[in-house]
Amino acid sequence: TLRFERGERVKSLRKYLNLSRRKMTEKHQKLNLNTASLQNWEDGRNGGLTDEGARKLSLVFQKEGLDCRPEWLLYGAGPNPMNRVSVADPNCQAYHVEKIHYEAALIEELQLFQAHQSNVIDAIVQNQAMAPILHQGDFIAGERYFFETINELVGTACIIQLEDGTRHIGLLKSSDKAEHYGLECMNSEFNPEYQTLNAIKLFCAAPILWIRRKKDFFRY
Repeated sequence: TLRFERGERVKSLRKYLNLSRRKMTEKHQKLNLNTASLQNWEDGRNGGLTDEGARKLSLVFQKEGLDCRPEWLLYGAGPNPMNRVSVADPNCQAYHVEKIHYEAALIEELQLFQAHQSNVIDAIVQNQAMAPILHQGDFIAGERYFFETINELVGTACIIQLEDGTRHIGLLKSSDKAEHYGLECMNSEFNPEYQTLNAIKLFCAAPILWIRRKKDFFRY
């Protein structure tokens, strides 16, 4: 019946936002939202969701980043709020839900890349040293080269791993010192302190073969 359909719509949005009834009501006490009413609306008890309740929940969901109209909650009419998520505000719950979904999709893509390559190394770009090719927050990966085969990568944008396990990203350079290399950034405006690493001993190096951009509103 209608009251149960209304309850399912309310419940689906709350669960999408990964909020318990208690958490949701605690965050929106100023709207006089209480746990008992929310549970009654979701379960279709005592007549289910009212017009006033729908208007109140519409405000709650908007504050959490969902553009949800009262008529959708009451009758399923109008735009589907699940397709109208606003994630620009990190203070709203939808931002964090969307970020989790986005990063889960990236991990799945990375796992697919790993399944088709051997000895994969990955990293997240931590600064703007390689702009405009790479930007802070980008996900990158490549296939490791070891020992003398690292020479083949000189002049290439790489992820390098030192013998102590630390990783860096930059343009691989040759060195006057045998079995050692240098690393240089591409962004001439970046802090000079981080522009160059010289005569470093590498455990491995990997040309960057896989890049996924961080969405603008998720950049650090």
